[in-house]
Amino acid sequence: MKRLLLALLLTGAVTAKAQTAAFDYNEMDCGPELTTFRCLAPAQAKSVVVRLYQDAEGGKALKTVKMKKTAGTDDNGCAVWQAAVKGNLLGRYYTFDSGEGETAGVFAKAVGTKGQRAAIVNMVNTFPDDWCCDQKPVIKNATDLVVYELQPTKDAWTVDELKTLGVNAVLILQPNDPQNLNVPNEGYATAPSDPASRAKDFKTMVQSLHTAGIAVILDMTYDETCTQPFIVESAKHWVDEYRVDGFRFHLAGSDDGTLTAVRQALAETAPDLFIYGTSWDVAQGGFLKGEGGDEERMKSGLAGTIEQLSQEPTQTMAFASCHDGMSQEERMLAQTAVLTSQGVPFLLERKPQPTTYYQNLIALRKHHPAFRLGDAYLVRKHMEFLPAPDGVVAFRLKGYAGRDDWRTIVVILNGTSERQTVSLPKGMYTIVCQDGEINEASTSKLFGRRVGVSPTSALILHE
Repeated sequence: MKRLLLALLLTGAVTAKAQTAAFDYNEMDCGPELTTFRCLAPAQAKSVVVRLYQDAEGGKALKTVKMKKTAGTDDNGCAVWQAAVKGNLLGRYYTFDSGEGETAGVFAKAVGTKGQRAAIVNMVNTFPDDWCCDQKPVIKNATDLVVYELQPTKDAWTVDELKTLGVNAVLILQPNDPQNLNVPNEGYATAPSDPASRAKDFKTMVQSLHTAGIAVILDMTYDETCTQPFIVESAKHWVDEYRVDGFRFHLAGSDDGTLTAVRQALAETAPDLFIYGTSWDVAQGGFLKGEGGDEERMKSGLAGTIEQLSQEPTQTMAFASCHDGMSQEERMLAQTAVLTSQGVPFLLERKPQPTTYYQNLIALRKHHPAFRLGDAYLVRKHMEFLPAPDGVVAFRLKGYAGRDDWRTIVVILNGTSERQTVSLPKGMYTIVCQDGEINEASTSKLFGRRVGVSPTSALILHE
């Protein structure tokens, strides 16, 4: 299901709408003797000030400094305002105010508790040990990814557990502070009240995942107040400062131009950046409950939505909405659909059980390029849906798809509560997945052209 979520509110007098070329989105430069502040605010404002504070919350301003308007006004009537303050201000906090209320700047890179005040931090001091040696995972094609979804404070997975499971990428939900798009969410910090620690902890997390061969993708939300230049600079900041490997963007509308602009802006420094915009629920609730009617949507998702939403399967992330009310069998069937689909699979479950089944399922996908062709032409050439009863979806990947070692792979997904029978093309098949067990080295043979599939389960065969 295509989801475009809007969850950003920018308040105060400083706006992200401005596109003044003179503003480089670096709103604060701190040094041992001088700190310079810049912001975008209405050119006609009577006064724009920067206020300095000792703490992240409460207390009176230590100093209020009037800012000067620089030359130039953009199409939105905004200008760059600037002020320089002498002294070492590291560890202090600041806000901007043009007469409509205080706010941290829209491009604050560090903030205090609750995100109301920006923090003066030297970002070099937030580098973890050996940050200069951080190496990003090498992934040739987006469909080679197996992405696991992480949420702040809700996941008990360790990096070693993720590596053992077999995922090679994580999708970080809510990566940024709710009010500040370019600051890590405090839920990923060991000391949320310490702005420098918040940045360092996020980098340490990225570094640990990279060391384990796991890429980091951020799930970012921008609304209509954020212009293309702002989004591009925001993406550059996350890539340059935190060394993330990709983004899944939620934008106010299907803005392919912005996604293209992000990719072009980072083409030199991050040529392998992964960018996604569409998600597709490949295992609909009706199908899993055997109600029928969702078979065609299932087929679309399994093929990477190349006939509906995407030009290429690499442009779709495939997932299944697993919820607490689902049985273990339903969950296993749903994730089997995800991990045998041609899109980029990502897992929404918290601690999927039984773990061994998921490990083997992920390994099966990794070992067989037929499941991750990564090209619409190849999908159309090699993927064929087979006749099946209502509530059942069956397909085969034929002709050594993707130069696979297996000539033909057949996947049958039975969403009904009864045993179903499916007719297969003529061949000598080996069963590698049946009744919740996966064994790629299986010698279990199928003789004949009709095969039975247990209720709410998957059957995978090859020849």
